[in-house]
Amino acid sequence: MTRFADVAVSVGTALGQHTDSYCTLTFLDERSVRVRVGRSPAGARPASSTVEVTDVADGNLTTYSTAAMQVELCPEPLRIRVGAPGSPPCVDVTVVDTSPSSHFGERTADAHEIHLTPNDPGARIYGCGERFDQVDQAGKVVFNESLDLLTSKYDFTYAPVPWFMSTDGYGFLHNSNRASLFDFRAERRARYEVRQFAPFDSPDVEFTLFFGPALRDVLQAYIRATGHPRLMPEWAYEPLLGPAYPRQLDRELLDEYMERIETLELPHRTFYFDGYWETYVGDLVSRKHADLKGLLDELHSRGFRVVFWTAPYVSTAAEVAPQGAEQSYFLQRMPGVGAEPDVPRVGGGTYTGWWGAYIDFTNPDAVAWHQRRLRALLEAGADGFFADFGETQDIRTATFADGSDGESAGRAYTLAYHQAVAQVCEEVRGDDYYLTARSAWTGLQQYAGLITGDQGTSYEFIPVVLAALQSAGLSGFPYVSHCLGGYWGDHAKGPFLRWVQFGVFGPLFSIWNQGSHTEPWSFDDAEVLDIYRKYARLRMELMPHIYSYAHRAATSGVPMMQALGFAFPDDADAARWEDQYVFGEEFLVAPVYSDENGREVYLPRGHHWYDYWTGSEHAGGQVVDYAAPLDVLPLFVRDGSVVASRMPDTEPLAGTLRLTFFPGERHELEVHHDGHTWTVSGHGPPENRRIVVDGDARRPLLLTLPYHGRPQEISVGGNPLAQVERIEDLESRAGWHVQPENGQVTVRYEPADGAVHIEKED
Repeated sequence: MTRFADVAVSVGTALGQHTDSYCTLTFLDERSVRVRVGRSPAGARPASSTVEVTDVADGNLTTYSTAAMQVELCPEPLRIRVGAPGSPPCVDVTVVDTSPSSHFGERTADAHEIHLTPNDPGARIYGCGERFDQVDQAGKVVFNESLDLLTSKYDFTYAPVPWFMSTDGYGFLHNSNRASLFDFRAERRARYEVRQFAPFDSPDVEFTLFFGPALRDVLQAYIRATGHPRLMPEWAYEPLLGPAYPRQLDRELLDEYMERIETLELPHRTFYFDGYWETYVGDLVSRKHADLKGLLDELHSRGFRVVFWTAPYVSTAAEVAPQGAEQSYFLQRMPGVGAEPDVPRVGGGTYTGWWGAYIDFTNPDAVAWHQRRLRALLEAGADGFFADFGETQDIRTATFADGSDGESAGRAYTLAYHQAVAQVCEEVRGDDYYLTARSAWTGLQQYAGLITGDQGTSYEFIPVVLAALQSAGLSGFPYVSHCLGGYWGDHAKGPFLRWVQFGVFGPLFSIWNQGSHTEPWSFDDAEVLDIYRKYARLRMELMPHIYSYAHRAATSGVPMMQALGFAFPDDADAARWEDQYVFGEEFLVAPVYSDENGREVYLPRGHHWYDYWTGSEHAGGQVVDYAAPLDVLPLFVRDGSVVASRMPDTEPLAGTLRLTFFPGERHELEVHHDGHTWTVSGHGPPENRRIVVDGDARRPLLLTLPYHGRPQEISVGGNPLAQVERIEDLESRAGWHVQPENGQVTVRYEPADGAVHIEKED
């Protein structure tokens, strides 16, 4: 029999004391099935697409199969197994009632549990949102609650997601906005437990199962179910700079910034206005600039953009606060909790303007009110926002206009908040706006990128942030960043530069800090400036490559920063090196986070690796001792790589798109840059290599082949190119050049003229 995903399959079952329950399966696509256990077979949300499903009944067991996954359903006792068609299942899932339990401090709640028994008790577990403790969550208890802690995060996070995927080949998403926890063999070694906190008289449980078996297929199925990441414009991935409160970019400091950027030749074109730009939080009126539009017009005319801090609450001191209270635009406290009508007030410190009430984004009138005020700022010239706050801890005791409350829906507050901000940005600016968030929940990637929040500045926080960046990427957030140099505490020279170095190889590059050295020039140290300039310029040179992988992430969900266990699933040794990662598909990055001038670097097996700085070749499957003085980031490039960059402004052919081919017999890359797309492929050994570049722009580009040796002939479309003596000669015409000191070959041509064929001398 053939079924389709928009026809729910429901069978009667028993859930603990509820004998009249039903289990409903809805296939979202060939790799995803949504499971709902409740009192009624009705109410299953339809899928957005259809997929062919066959079913075979065998007594009490029914097997449903798509082209990619098989689901076995046994209604009594309720059991669901998932695996590949025609193969043993990789996980066994059951749903049970449990007695009341206490978690999250003093909170006591009734619960339901979902038990997952995997094939491999030693499987690695990835996902769970942004996690600061480690990338592989196996053996831990994970709480799905967002908290704002200025100190070390440990097991806490700003951005939880009730989702994980296993190296067994499947994924699990808990479709609930209530608090929950995941126990990954911390108490029972043979199974995982998902505990959902909910009123005991509401037995509905809903979750989605995904099957790969490859982790990339699992993650991509999750992205299809929860929403594709929103791609920001290319400029949003360039370096962003600004002071953090209590400092603010007033006119005097802005002039200093622009003068320093020009005289020190730093590649910064986007400024960040942190929380003190407003007179009071939420009034969206500048306390520093009477003519904000005039200022933004001036900055734009000088080539700068401005991103503003914003929050989902309004200070009680703001001029608009009485209007919001009178119109019931703010969340209210639960009955019997506190005496004030405005829910938990955030804030502290010396700036009383931080205290305020949260906007109720379930109230359409409140949303429109907030968007009108944001619209005015956007129309004045704002280029986007860092939309801060929104964590559950601030609204747990709130009631919402739609009848929900902080316990039942508080974790989804951040989605409504950022959706409202994204909507008005798009209405005013189309796709040309920057938007990042600090808090998150399932599906936030549709609206905003992610910032890992407030970290300390010392070395110890670098591996903490590395874990958060990688786990967030494996949870659907490919555009995730951190405050380079850390956020709170005094900044020392060594940690600052080490933060900056690996920040170059991250989705976003953002510097705003509270400490004593926010700006690279504030150290008053020539070496700091030289090293910072080197890496900031490298970021700009690699923008074609960076944006190409940002573009890929928007369509596939594959993170720009890949944990080694995800990038090399067949290399068990690689997964243990959580302080390294792959950027894009080409770069292996191993940050240094101590005053030692070096570290051990693991080179994943199955590839040859080239030192980015020296060109030395290393076989994979080994650990190398890497010498890394303060100006060197341990960085390798995989064999067969193509790296897209633009020629530095300080060199001939400045700004020209350059494709660098590292040794290997097969090269592929899709380049997205400056509004154009190029598809790059290269085949063959060095002595007989053919390179094809198809693009939608007729403009010259450069091909660079390091460590190649002198060619016998280079032709384009069958027509020989002339060799030139100096690389400067390529500024005005097509041709090729060999650097005598290292044998690097550079070719300038137009892709529309045909394929490049390189014949090397014997």
